[in-house]
This record gives sequence, structure tokens and C-alpha cells, in this order.
Amino acid sequence: MGTVLVDAGPLIAFINRKDPDHQACVDTVSTLTQRLATVWPVVAEVSHFLVKRAPGTVERLLRLFETDDIELLPLGRDDVSRMRELMEVYANRPMDLADAALVTIAEREDIDTLLTLDRRDFSVYRPRHATHFRLLP
Repeated sequence: MGTVLVDAGPLIAFINRKDPDHQACVDTVSTLTQRLATVWPVVAEVSHFLVKRAPGTVERLLRLFETDDIELLPLGRDDVSRMRELMEVYANRPMDLADAALVTIAEREDIDTLLTLDRRDFSVYRPRHATHFRLLP
């Protein structure tokens, strides 16, 4: 079984049923057989967004991780150099910390599929282990 990395946009869409991308994200996830995973910088980004716009929803976000719906992959000291390097390579975009963490984890864990609404950036990022990411939905 493979892994699909989850970016901030789909997490926001899952939590907020009024989000225009809610149904597309739910439908996509319902067809997946792979496990879903993300990293803490993505969770922090989502939390920051939700707390400002939809108080009370951060608790729903955290429940996704308590129930193993989405696995949190660890980032360690060895990952920091690669994240910094990626942020320098894509400084013209600019690449944020959450995106750098996702690309780093994708490289480390040999993951090529991302659930993201950010096609503009993730269609440009080139991980070391693949020619491009497979983007969902």
C-alpha cells in the first residue's frame, strides 16, 4: 500500500463543508486505497487558517489525526537542510515551509502522489525521486 501526502487546501476543504472544493476532496479520498499522511507544518498552516475563519474547527482537524484517518509523518534534523535547500531553489515562487516539508518527506519516503489544491506550485516542484508529482484531485 502506498501513501498519498495531503496538503493544506484539501484539509481545509474536508473540515469546511461549505468550501467549494469539499466534495471533490471527499470524492477523491473515497476512491483511494493508499494511506493518507501529512506533516506538522501543514497542520499548523491549516490551523492558522481555520482559527481565523471558522472558530471551533481546529478540534475537528485534530480528530483526523487521533483516529488515524491521516498519519503524521515525522520531520527530523536531517530533513531541515533539504527543506532549506528547496526553499532556496524555489525562492522565486516563494516556497513556504509546509510545501518544503511535503517535498522533503515525499523524497525521503519515495512518495509521488499529493492531494493538493495548489497545482500552480506543486506542478513546478521537481522531487529528486520522480520527474513530477501526481496531483489529486
